[in-house]
Amino acid sequence: MMTQSLKNALNAYNSNNRNNYPLNGRKVTNLEAVEHYLCQAISLSPEHFGLPLTIANMQSFRGKISEALKGYQQSLLSATTSDEQCIALTYLTVWHHYNGDIKAADNYLSQFRQINTEQTNRVQHLLAHTCAILTKPLCYLSGRNSLKSTQQPNGKHAIIIMGYMLNNDGTMTNRLVQRLKVAQQLSQQFPASLIVVTGGVAKNGKTESQQMKLWLIENRLAAKRIIEEDQAINTIDNAIFTLGILEKMQVRSATIISGSNHVHRSQILFEILKTKRESTPITFNHCAVNDGLLTEAHPIGQIRLNCYIDALRAFGLPAFNCEPFVQV
Repeated sequence: MMTQSLKNALNAYNSNNRNNYPLNGRKVTNLEAVEHYLCQAISLSPEHFGLPLTIANMQSFRGKISEALKGYQQSLLSATTSDEQCIALTYLTVWHHYNGDIKAADNYLSQFRQINTEQTNRVQHLLAHTCAILTKPLCYLSGRNSLKSTQQPNGKHAIIIMGYMLNNDGTMTNRLVQRLKVAQQLSQQFPASLIVVTGGVAKNGKTESQQMKLWLIENRLAAKRIIEEDQAINTIDNAIFTLGILEKMQVRSATIISGSNHVHRSQILFEILKTKRESTPITFNHCAVNDGLLTEAHPIGQIRLNCYIDALRAFGLPAFNCEPFVQV
């Protein structure tokens, strides 16, 4: 029964049916279904560390931070090892910081430091990176917050174009074409820059990266400038696989191109994942599509929430963390 409840929860978590998931004759969000099945499991194993933790993660995804904090506190109380304590304290620190309760965040950092100083420092760096990026206004090719080059005098620069799901027939959506048009203009400003197209999800036998590369070539960009990353199936993969390319090509600075509601998240992923790799430093900035998806200069609401969620995932904390079922 316990294993089946966990399997049901994981299936719901992975479902593409986000808003009309069938549950006991009702239609709910898939995250609500995850919580339902995990609550079934927790009744069978109330001391399981990962169950309240994962329920809290689902609540944080839905913006229910106050409820999530109670779950993380429960996980801290049920922790039996220092590693489990560190995981719970990381969540408590980060989400209190998100709420603007710096006093509470500092209190948990103090507890944290008594257990593991090195890990505490990593969490502080996580928060510093996240805050630094969130305080940067949206940058466009022109206008009040225009893009400033990150090119180093003696280093390579790359333009990274983040993928977006294709139409069912394999053609590109307008959102993806908008990103390519921005990249085309930027590539003219920086004619020596490499161009990385990242996205491996296929529709009708065509991947995002294939379609992006083809569009760029058809619009007179030299094929030798374009590097295709065709393995990524989500934004974290985009960052992981692209970082490998940047390191191989000895890139020293890069500009990330994506939608206005996505560039801060993307930059946070690149910055945090970069800190986990032993390689030459790479400087990142972003260039947003002027698509109106974020009307403020800085991320707010769900967009800001998603930035913190992705920061934690990039840090290495699985969203679904119920042994033996663990998934980012």
